Amino acid sequence: MGASSGVISYEGFKYQVESAARDPRTRAILLDMESPGGEAVGAFEAAAAVRAAAATKPVWTLVNGLAASAAYAIASASTRIVSIPTGISGSIGVVLAHFDYSEMLAKEGIKPTFIHAGARKVDANPYQALPEAVRERLQGEVGQFYDLFVETVAAGRPGLTEKAIRSTEAGTFMGAEALELGLIDALGTFEDVLADLSAGGGSVAQTRPVAAGPGATSPTPAVPSARTTMETPVTDTEADQVRASERARFAAILNSPEAKGREAQANELAFNTSLSAETAVAILRTAPRSSGDLAGFVAAKEGRTALSLDPEKQAKGGGNGDETLDWDEVIASENAKVPGYRKGER
Repeated sequence: MGASSGVISYEGFKYQVESAARDPRTRAILLDMESPGGEAVGAFEAAAAVRAAAATKPVWTLVNGLAASAAYAIASASTRIVSIPTGISGSIGVVLAHFDYSEMLAKEGIKPTFIHAGARKVDANPYQALPEAVRERLQGEVGQFYDLFVETVAAGRPGLTEKAIRSTEAGTFMGAEALELGLIDALGTFEDVLADLSAGGGSVAQTRPVAAGPGATSPTPAVPSARTTMETPVTDTEADQVRASERARFAAILNSPEAKGREAQANELAFNTSLSAETAVAILRTAPRSSGDLAGFVAAKEGRTALSLDPEKQAKGGGNGDETLDWDEVIASENAKVPGYRKGER
């Protein structure tokens, strides 16, 4: 069901986040949000998993359409929240619905009878009117979940007080208004966020401190808000130029005709190397069509196995002959064809 619809469980989400947090190859985590929310039960534990991951490496959330209710609870635990201009954030509230079908059943001449043990076993059933005492108990449960929700957001968004969070009254807010209220940190697109992270925007030095929130199974260490770095200051204009260049590079590689049928290789070359678009496309042009074996391709790229660019040899199961080029030779050969290339650059 989930594989075809996009639905994901809290357990599956937590597993993915925790796996990425443990993976030494992962420099940062990006949560691509398009969700109206979900059940209250499990949401705050999922947020705690994001908070724990954010203590060790940057975790950014992109409101790529909608991050409401439980989805916003999870997003609030991340290091940074960016929304597309038309993205909707908020709905910091809790709802529980009760449907009373008793009058409809009475009109149909149907009278349900419950045979049960335990006085509260049939509380809030839909075939009887809701007693006031049961309503009060349910309202108490909703209030407890709401308190947890507010505490979770306050822990992840230090600039928001619990009073300010409650004052939103579970409203939803688009782009600029969400930014003004402090529900998000910036406006941008998926490409903007990816370029920022690729350009080093997700350095640990920029990770804001977060408090241990409700649902955490162990104390979450705070990340220093500042530290001594050995970085050269970059102007906003220079940063914009870098991001634009990265977006253009991603597009040139991934949208090239050579990437068709070689999607795994194209993604690897685009996101996990600093090769120029021209060099990456040249490599794709001579590479065999993908068999779906990304792990094998990565192993070849890293020199653990020989990288053959001969489709015929690959089709025959060969490719380890004298003609096989290793990764560094391919890069050097292709870079040498780029005008103005200087030896030593990649």
